[in-house]
Amino acid sequence: MGQLFDLEQDLPIERLRKEIDVVLELMQMNRSLGELMPMANQDFTRPLEKVADCYEAEIVDNRNQSTTFLNIFDKNIRFSDIVKSFYQAFPENDISVDSIRALLSSTHEIITKCMTMENYHSDFNPDQTTKLGYTELSDKNEGYMRNMMGVTTDENSAPTSPFYNRLHNNMMKPSAMLTAMDGSSSQCIRKSRRLPNSFDWREKNAVTSVKNQGQCGSCWAFATVGSIESAYVIHNNVNKDQIDLSEQEIVSCARSRGCQGGASVISFDFVRRYGLTSERNMPYQARDGNGCRRAPPPVAKIRNYCVRSKIRYSNSLSTEYLKDDDIRNALVAFGPLYVAVNADRLSKNYRGGIINDRSCSTQVNHAILLVGYTSRAWILKNSWGSSWGERGYFRLARGQNMCGINTEIAYPIV
Repeated sequence: MGQLFDLEQDLPIERLRKEIDVVLELMQMNRSLGELMPMANQDFTRPLEKVADCYEAEIVDNRNQSTTFLNIFDKNIRFSDIVKSFYQAFPENDISVDSIRALLSSTHEIITKCMTMENYHSDFNPDQTTKLGYTELSDKNEGYMRNMMGVTTDENSAPTSPFYNRLHNNMMKPSAMLTAMDGSSSQCIRKSRRLPNSFDWREKNAVTSVKNQGQCGSCWAFATVGSIESAYVIHNNVNKDQIDLSEQEIVSCARSRGCQGGASVISFDFVRRYGLTSERNMPYQARDGNGCRRAPPPVAKIRNYCVRSKIRYSNSLSTEYLKDDDIRNALVAFGPLYVAVNADRLSKNYRGGIINDRSCSTQVNHAILLVGYTSRAWILKNSWGSSWGERGYFRLARGQNMCGINTEIAYPIV
């Protein structure tokens, strides 16, 4: 079932409450949480301080920056109160039967995780345990989340955009057009004599703001742009707020599947050849767009790029099995890196902590930006908005190729 009403119309709060009550009545869900949850026969009521290690109760209303502390660990709370608080905090989200069901599913995930932690508390390490809570993705279904994962690993299967075809007259195979350098190139390797125990490019004001890719598998474009933006900040000594490059130009114009996916070799190769315009000149649309419209002259260019990966993209690129120190050296020397992970186990309700899930597959499907590390974790910038995770970032356990993090790194040479 589609959208029922649109909160972008800025409905008065009282009307919003009444409309939600009507929808929940139709769905037979205008009841207490205890009645709706499968564990209704178990009393999951807890004070907030008892679940603080696993649940982030704070929800910020983005319209007026007010804060609500929502205790879902109360079997008597009405589900309608949760729904109203959620959509007041995230007014741009559409309300539908599917979205409300997804929100109930998220509530169930949060409560179940906390109850499991409580039952097996001695087995949990606070430094390797995640905290859940509501994000702007909490009312999205599995299909929506899958559509946000757009990393492809077969460069030769990528179709060519009309713009790219015109430039090359369809005379060259995709693999023949690659100019990437790999780990065998001296330009891609700079080893530090002594790597710091922890490092974070955010502390050096070299990481641009968190963005939101929406329901489009354009993560590969966002990770590429984030890496290039940071490289420009670092090498040109400019303020990070002065550079905002266009992800849409890559999605629409590069030799890729657009919102259906792409790869590092495609996005970086496009920028090396043609440069990249600004977000202002070609704003993000969260869709493929109506063909490629070449923007005004580029505002950023790169001389070349490095792709170090165990994936065989081209016969001209050697494969490499990356160790943690290889990644740390590249990060410190070159700036934030394009990396890929498997995001199937990345909860839409993640609000903080170190993700350490050994059941996470190492088959990568989502690109993000690596900005730092600690002795225990990688620090990563996602493209799922700032309400998700730790203000848009997340931490992933180091030392065990968690979720395939050691599969690939890519970065520009500016």
